[in-house]
Amino acid sequence: MKSIAYFVVFLFLSVSLMAQDYGLDFSGSTQYVNCGAVVVTGANPRTIEAWVYTRSFDNGGVWQFGEPGSILGEFTLRTHNDIDNRWVVQLWGQDFDVLIPGSKNIWIHFALVYDGTNVKLYANGNPKTDQLRSLDTISNTFYIGKWGNNYFDGKIDELRVWNVARTQEQIQAKMNVELSGSESGLLAYYRMNEGSGTTITDNSTHSYNGSFVGSLTWINGVFQPMGFGTSGDPYQIANLNNLYWLSQTTNELDKYYIQTANIDASVTSLWSAGGWICIGGSGAFEGSYNGDDYTIDELTINRPGTFQQGFFRLLVNATVENLNLTNMDITGLSDIGGLAGQIQNSTVTKCSVTGSISGGQCTGGIGGGF
Repeated sequence: MKSIAYFVVFLFLSVSLMAQDYGLDFSGSTQYVNCGAVVVTGANPRTIEAWVYTRSFDNGGVWQFGEPGSILGEFTLRTHNDIDNRWVVQLWGQDFDVLIPGSKNIWIHFALVYDGTNVKLYANGNPKTDQLRSLDTISNTFYIGKWGNNYFDGKIDELRVWNVARTQEQIQAKMNVELSGSESGLLAYYRMNEGSGTTITDNSTHSYNGSFVGSLTWINGVFQPMGFGTSGDPYQIANLNNLYWLSQTTNELDKYYIQTANIDASVTSLWSAGGWICIGGSGAFEGSYNGDDYTIDELTINRPGTFQQGFFRLLVNATVENLNLTNMDITGLSDIGGLAGQIQNSTVTKCSVTGSISGGQCTGGIGGGF
């Protein structure tokens, strides 16, 4: 086994799985989704999670689960009335507020968990509160985008309902990726990728499809980067969700991309099937990626029996520049590189890699095979 550990390399040389991603926009006025009887009752464990973007704090419900008006009969997440960045875990009778600074006008992943004893709220995989409660959730219709007559003003995507209490590690491992839909304990799952029409499909093995009430608007989802992939308006890679989208696409591999922020990829160590999914899949990246001197940190790949592994699997007639990959941890079989497993007829300039790269034949810092 050849191993390269903790190095810096600067190189100046020439050398869909996921379709369009959508979500839903709620105007804050009598618009919501009726999902029918998605039920976890009593004190049974459960988790509800979603990507949420709020424009207003005015009591609007992200979701309503259980029966308002029944003591400890609810399991709802809503915005506070008139206090920005304050969220309410609505249980009825024993609710609690959670202040999350900077949570307005930005996508936040929320996970509300009950393990049979404690109610926990996570934001972007980080614990925000942990409260002892004896819930007695009442069976009722599950709504997305409202609480009673208080309607959500913002965007929602990737909503999941589980009949198990998810751990912090499980939440972190799956919040930046789509699910298969067959995961154990998954009760309902709304990718919201229809992009048209007035229903959302339950992408779990159940059939809790949701019906629109009011005129909801389809929008680009939480994974979809801004931009159009042209030289004048490249796709903007701002976070790990956007990178995941790029790793899943098969028909946008010849487009233009620019990174617009430093990206923490540390949770890829928790991803199933060996971590980060190399960009290109079974094909090749043939486009342009400008890192704009930003960093992608702690990206992990652990596939000792697989060849052509790296941030990109294979570069062909591509241009990659100004990208810094730091603290990488990559293990593969052969043709293993930090930037790309293999580079053909491509231009790579002002790129750096640090970390540990392990493989057999053709293992290198920037690229494995050339």
